[in-house]
Amino acid sequence: MKILILESDMEYVQRLEYYLNLYAAEMQILGFDSLEKLQEYMEHEEFDVVLCGESVGLTEKKELAIPLGQIPFAWLSGKHELIDHEKTIYKYQSVPKIYEQLCDLYESVYQHTLIREQKGLSVHGDQAQEPKVITFFPIHGGLFSLGFDVLVLDFLLVLFVFV
Repeated sequence: MKILILESDMEYVQRLEYYLNLYAAEMQILGFDSLEKLQEYMEHEEFDVVLCGESVGLTEKKELAIPLGQIPFAWLSGKHELIDHEKTIYKYQSVPKIYEQLCDLYESVYQHTLIREQKGLSVHGDQAQEPKVITFFPIHGGLFSLGFDVLVLDFLLVLFVFV
């Protein structure tokens, strides 16, 4: 899915692209900080979805000059609000929720169901890695080296190794 975002906060767009690509299957996000650059791109390239941030100063979808009803469109807002009677995505919610809303938006216009492949947010690749206990050692040398060990749990040093 190729998503065009008109937003004055380009750092937000870069972070959104990074986390969406960690979370979901292939998504291409292109950020634009001016209406002119966005319109020039839309004239010459194919795209799937257009998002417009509230901070760029537009108040109506028709100011973007995109074909009404033919291209999925939503506003990106820092508030839970409805802008210009169009779909609005709250931009500070979790990545899975933003991803679901983008897929729903795409499917609502193209009448095509997406395969929603989620990679997850694992830092270590595609598979989440579980820690495994290799061994453990009491800190003070023995389980019953002191008389009150029976009543008080030993402090254990646990070695976790991520395999």
